[in-house]
Order: sequence, then structure tokens, then C-alpha cells
Amino acid sequence: MFIALISLLECCFFRSVLGSDLLIGNLGDGRLCNLFAEHWYRFFQGKESAFDLRIFYPVQNTLAYSDCMLGFGIPYSVLRALGVSMYSAYKWVLIGFHVFGSICLYYLLNSKLKTNALSSFVGLVVFSYSNVYQVKATHTQLFATSLIPGLFLLIFLFFENFEIPAKRRIAGLSCILYVEYLLYTSYYPIFFLIFSLLVFTIITLIVFGREKINLLKYAKEYVNKNWLEVFVYLIVGVILTIPFLKLYLPAMSEFGERSWADVASMLPTLTGFVNVSNQNLFYGKLFSDFSPSEITCGFPLITFLLLLAAIIYYYNKYIQRKSLQPNGIDGAQQRLCLLTAISLTILCIFLLLVVDGKYSLWYIVYLFVPGASAIRACSRFFLFLALPIGMLLAVFTDELYQRFAKKARTFCLAILAILLLFFTFENTLKSPMSYWTVSDRVQFLESVPSPPEDCKVMYVLPDEDNKPTWIYQLDAWEIANKYDLKTINGYSGQFPPGWGLWEVSDEKYQTSVDRWCRDNQITSGIYAYDKATGMWRSHMDEMAYQIGDSVYFDGTQADAHQYFVEGISGTEDEFAWTDGNTARFYAYISADTTSDLIMQINLRMIFNAPQHILVMSEDRVLLDDVIAEVAAPITIYIPAECVQDQSINLTFQFPD
Repeated sequence: MFIALISLLECCFFRSVLGSDLLIGNLGDGRLCNLFAEHWYRFFQGKESAFDLRIFYPVQNTLAYSDCMLGFGIPYSVLRALGVSMYSAYKWVLIGFHVFGSICLYYLLNSKLKTNALSSFVGLVVFSYSNVYQVKATHTQLFATSLIPGLFLLIFLFFENFEIPAKRRIAGLSCILYVEYLLYTSYYPIFFLIFSLLVFTIITLIVFGREKINLLKYAKEYVNKNWLEVFVYLIVGVILTIPFLKLYLPAMSEFGERSWADVASMLPTLTGFVNVSNQNLFYGKLFSDFSPSEITCGFPLITFLLLLAAIIYYYNKYIQRKSLQPNGIDGAQQRLCLLTAISLTILCIFLLLVVDGKYSLWYIVYLFVPGASAIRACSRFFLFLALPIGMLLAVFTDELYQRFAKKARTFCLAILAILLLFFTFENTLKSPMSYWTVSDRVQFLESVPSPPEDCKVMYVLPDEDNKPTWIYQLDAWEIANKYDLKTINGYSGQFPPGWGLWEVSDEKYQTSVDRWCRDNQITSGIYAYDKATGMWRSHMDEMAYQIGDSVYFDGTQADAHQYFVEGISGTEDEFAWTDGNTARFYAYISADTTSDLIMQINLRMIFNAPQHILVMSEDRVLLDDVIAEVAAPITIYIPAECVQDQSINLTFQFPD
């Protein structure tokens, strides 16, 4: 029966993508994660290096710029090997993760925590089919959160079989391997999990400590008695974590932390806890100005009120409890302490997350908890919290049912069924988060002709549709995948230092491409795919300078930015300012030459003051002069040996 109901709920949750070519998420994070999964498939085929993506060429360790996604990549690769298409395989992996999490949670609640079937489904709806899950479905990497009920089930089995060494060790080792699987899948869920367990552990020690129950003493006895078992757990965990640290620590050192202003902007306000966005079926009209986003992922009103009732209920029940017995912990009282600890953990994290302007207790976490400063969208914590909240409400509603069912069982069942039905509807969005299709992507890739035979590296040129720039960046990755190329474009959580190719439609984009290629010694085999014409264009031909052509710094004809890769500010009507004390000029000449060249350039003094100018080709001084006139045309003689591979590379220095 429960399988049938879960299947029905899954069909409702994925109603837009089942039986259609709609895909989960959007052309941003949805497609990005799909491409990460495809990377792992190609790695298993031996076509790509594990840590080096096709993007941001030739930068290495680019996998560290975002979530690892290996956990998605393994089942995805199996489907791909069986002949499932790239986009469909990823869709079915996401659905599979979600179904797996739903089954694990129901089994945990119903079979292990002994909640009745309806209450178990209450907990299931609050997590797996919640409003926050549907809003966050656009960030498909967060589907890894559905793996966590499986970990909770393993932890339960560890303690359930604590007195049976063989079963305990299997469960314990499985927990270690499972955590590592999560670690290599998505960073946000594993951070939220570890942080929540840390808070829960502290609160649990306090709650039991008030009863003179020293849990640390029991833990110490277990370690002393089973030190070899614990040592194996540690060794396995450390060995499996080393590649992760090797990959991500250099990136953390390189990019540092997120700014507090950036983090604070994505923390929830008090109203954010119930802001379910304008797409919610029940409450959408109350939040008409809030489309689904990072901060519109709260809990529906009745769900939130029932949560508050559960927290108050268990806290009051704990306050009024009888003392636990140090030499024989009563099971019911132990359960009460754990439920109280879960309630206070949820409340504590809520209080840490709430923001008032730029002030939030999360700032303490941001400063002192390792890894916290890398978390930008802290509101995604709500998706993880939906899991313990769902578990708490399942136990809470079951306890209420057991209390009143003795007098009116049928009536209580009816109330519980109505509550479950209402929870389902108040957690439903008007339209699921599905914004891209298989047919659209296939049609796009089929429209891209084969690149020239000597093409090894590519980038995209924009069309005239004024699309978001990440559309173009991911288009380049898809094209590179199709034709087994590298691309200097890219999209991820971080970007390489000095990259500067984000704004594809910017007038300096082509110059930035040229600078990137030159700085990284990409001298041949690079082509641009022009989305406007659907044609491939040689990068060198695109940037070639025709000897004798004028370069303009001013007016509507200004094109100096194509050649001065730094040191020249924005164009004005009659001139352009220098920017700083150094400017760099680079030009690729359309034809090879063995002759000396002459460059003439018009410079002006700043505020009628003489200006020292030094022009160099690498270490060779070509000009060392002082401009002493208001408008001074100067001549620079460029020996033929300074033209290397049809390229001129000059540095202008203005020491004064």
C-alpha cells in the first residue's frame, strides 16, 4: 500500500517531466549539473581527467570550482552505458534519488520509529514533497539531500545492533562510506548535515547531562573497548577524504571566503520562514511579489504552526519529566530527551539563520565554523531542515493519535488523513520547476555544424537575443562535449583568476578572449562559434590587424580596446584616458612580415605637465621619451625580430 501511495506522490511531484521531454530545473544549474554528470561518464570512458573539466581551458583542477557531483555521475554513467541519452539519463537519476530518499524515510519512520502509516506520510510530505524541495528543484545538485534519509537509517541500524558486533561494524563502515559518497556529491547538503549533527550533539549532551547521564562516558567506554573498530573507521574516512582535500583546499586558498554582505543577502528574515513564493497553490496570492528564488523557500503556514506546536510540546513535556535513572535509562524517557534535542536543534538553527538587515547570529558561524564561509545561499538550509522537521512531525502526530485514538479511533484517523491531505496541497506549487527540454537541446546541438578539422579549442560569440550570459557559457560546454573540444568559456561556482570572459555580449569580450589565449599560450587551433550566423570563425582571423589600418581611441569608431588589453579607460568623444601607469598593446598581424614596422600614436599631456613614456617589447626598450606638448604624435620603431608568430606585444609605461 505504501509503495502505491509513494508512487502516486512521486508522480504528482514530477508531473511535468514524466511522459514528456521536459527536464528538471533550468538552463542554468540544471544544465550545469547535467554537464558535470556527463563529465564523470566521459572520465569513466577514459576521455577526460577526473579533476579537469572541458571548460576554462587550459586551467586545471576546475572540478574544484563547484560541487564534485560524483554521486550523481556513477548511476548516470550506468544509464549512459546502457544507451540512455545524456539529458534523459540525468533526469532519471534525479527521480531515482528522490524515490530512494522517500522510501528510506518512510521505512525509517514506519518500521524503525514505529509511527503509524498516516503519520509516516505526514513526515514524508513535509520533506520529500515539500514546498521548499519544489522551489529548490531548479538547483538539481540539492537532490543529494534525498540521500540523507538513507544515512539516518544506517545510523539507526548502528545503534539498533550495538550489542551485535558484526552487524554494528557493517552499519558503522556503511555510514563512513555513505558520508564520503555524500561528500563527493554535493557540498551544501553535507555541510548542513555535519553542522546540524554538531548542534544536535551539543544539545543532546546538555539535555542528558541535566539528568546526570554522561553520554561522553558511554562513548569513551565504547572507544576503549572497540578501539580497533574505531581506528578502522577513522582510517577509511581519512583515506577517502584525502582526494577531496587535495582537490578543494588549493581552490579554497585561491578564492578565499564569500563576503559577508553576499551571505547576508541570502539569509531569511522572520517572514522568510513562511514565504513560500507566489507559485504556492494555497498561499501564492499572499506572496504575489515574490517569485521562486533563494529566499522564497519557507514552510507553509499550517506546517510551520504545527512545527512550533511540536517544539513547545516536547520542551514542556521534557521540563515536566521524571528524572532518568542513571543505571537504567527508560526507553520512553530516552526517546523524549532525543525528541527534545531534535526540537531545540531545529529552533537553534532557525535563530542562527534569521537576519535583520545585515545582522544575524549566522555571522558567528560564518567566522568560526570551518567551511561555513564558503556557503553563500544559506536559505538552502531549509531543504535539509525539512527532513528533521518531517521526522519530528511524524512522531508528534503519531503521539497525538495514540493519545486520543483510544476514545475515538475512527475520528482520529479521519483527522490525520485530512491533515495529510492538507499538508500535501499546501506544499504544492502551481507549476513545477521545469524550464528546459530534451528536444530544445537536441535541436540546438544538431544546428551546430562540425568545426574545422584543426579546431582544438573553441568559444562562443553571442547572437542578438540578449540572453543571460550563463546561457552562452553552457552552450559552449555542450558544443565542446559534442565535438570533443576544449573551451575557454565556462560556468561554475568560481572562475579562474584573470579569466574575464563572463560578459559574452560586452564590447571588450573579443579582446578578453585574445588576452586569455595569449597569456595561456593558446596559439593555434582556436575557433569561435558565432551563434548569430551559425558559422565557425578562426580566432586569429577575427582579431587580425591589417597593417596600415588606423586604430581609434575616440568617437563612434573607437576600437582601441581590441588591442589595448589593459591600461586604457572608457572611450570619450575626443580621447581615452590611460588607466594606471601601465598599458599593454597586443595585435595579431594578418600576414607574416620580415620588415621593420612603424607605429604612430597621438598622446597628450595630463594637465599640461610633461609626461615620461617608456615603450618596451619584452625587455627591449623601443622608446624612452618625455611628452612636452599638449598633443604629441610619437613614432615607435618596431624591429622585425620583435614580431613573433605574427604578433606584436608592447608595454607602455607612464612612470610619472
